[in-house]
Amino acid sequence: MPEYTGRRPHVSGDIVPLFKRDVPTQPMADACNAVSAKLTTTVLGELDAQVAKGADPEAVARTWLSADGLA
Repeated sequence: MPEYTGRRPHVSGDIVPLFKRDVPTQPMADACNAVSAKLTTTVLGELDAQVAKGADPEAVARTWLSADGLA
């Protein structure tokens, strides 16, 4: 059994941005945090459903980002 660390384990619905250690800038970190604060599992499912129905993934993402004041 893994040792309990007090942190929530990642589940399959979690999106985790990965960066090489010396690459992220503060604006990049701020952007990731802003998206993370608004991109819930429910929202992600809704976006995925649009793409599954044939919508362009980039257009879906841009629309969501704009609608939530992130673009």
